[in-house]
Amino acid sequence: MTDRKLLVSAGPHVRGGASTTSVMGDVLIALLPAVVASVLVFGTSALLLEVVCVAASILFEYLFRRITKRTNTISDLSAAVTGLLLAMNLPAGFPIWMAIVGCFVAIVIVKQLFGGIGCASPGGRHCPARPRSPPAGSGTWACASADNAPLRPVRPAHSPPSFWGSRYRPGRGS
Repeated sequence: MTDRKLLVSAGPHVRGGASTTSVMGDVLIALLPAVVASVLVFGTSALLLEVVCVAASILFEYLFRRITKRTNTISDLSAAVTGLLLAMNLPAGFPIWMAIVGCFVAIVIVKQLFGGIGCASPGGRHCPARPRSPPAGSGTWACASADNAPLRPVRPAHSPPSFWGSRYRPGRGS
């Protein structure tokens, strides 16, 4: 037997020189083509929703950090990424006030109260707040037909159309 000792340490084992600000800036740059496409496809209502969500997320983070007397972290761009990811997960005609409530939930409740960056994922954790919003506030939904015709807008009666239920039924051969 040899006397080799193993060094056990917590990950990540490879460290880079990238800061949170540079990584979040890269994420924002990577999302720019999707933002441009959303404006081209859904119009200025998508741009308005994205701008409002980013601004509300930054404002909520600033106010929460100020009220709790902590150092301000809005310069790390994580609130901007959270706001943009939230906006890109909402329909273009979504009511602005509901989007602002979603920003509050994502930033104050999920991100700040659960430990900040690395402890919570506010960009995806806003989803539990979304089903509580009324379906009528969700705007127009696009439904694909069975013959792959272009999308046609429809108004949901009580809930959005089920993609899996209408498109992939067992025994249809697809």
